[in-house]
Amino acid sequence: MRTSHIIVAGAVLGALATVPADAATTEHFNMRGTVVDFFTFTSVSGGPNCTVDTLISFSAATSVGRGATPGTSSGWSGFVEQFDSCTGTQATGSFDAPLGAGGLSIAGHTATLNASVVITLAVFEPESEVVGSVDMTLTASGLRFAAIQAESFVGKIHNRFRFPNFSSTSSGRSNESPANLSGVLTFDGASLLTDPASIFASFHTQTQIAVTVIK
Repeated sequence: MRTSHIIVAGAVLGALATVPADAATTEHFNMRGTVVDFFTFTSVSGGPNCTVDTLISFSAATSVGRGATPGTSSGWSGFVEQFDSCTGTQATGSFDAPLGAGGLSIAGHTATLNASVVITLAVFEPESEVVGSVDMTLTASGLRFAAIQAESFVGKIHNRFRFPNFSSTSSGRSNESPANLSGVLTFDGASLLTDPASIFASFHTQTQIAVTVIK
């Protein structure tokens, strides 16, 4: 068996303004069974000489235990960060939601996600407190993760994502493969699958403990 230690470092939005420090929220997850991960960073024009940069990361699992809460259920959780250089504003938000029956279905080495969640993003101006909030919807419709088995490995896994107001560290044992994506995934009505180069997706069969800190 090949043993691997994987460290995944997410891109940091270098232009992001510093958000005032508030009390951090720490969340603990115990994920077992099948887990799919998704990460993307997109940058689109918002006008002359400015862009809207969006980072989205989420995981969905067939079995999730949350903190000290007894029992497990299928669910998905994630984080969104957006910086609009046209207006100078930054918005951040996270979600942790259960999945209903058929929300994450498994067939062999594929998983299909059907779910929708409204994410409330806090909006900041540079060097200021929160100035408002905005609700945006993340929707997966027939989003199919197909494991690339030729590139799979079994071993120990350590993932680390760090962004200006969010960090996540997880460890465990996994049979992991990168995954091809098909289907529909939209954020605020816009497709997230138009640029394959901006996407990382994976398919796991694993036992994994994750700790996330959100400020």
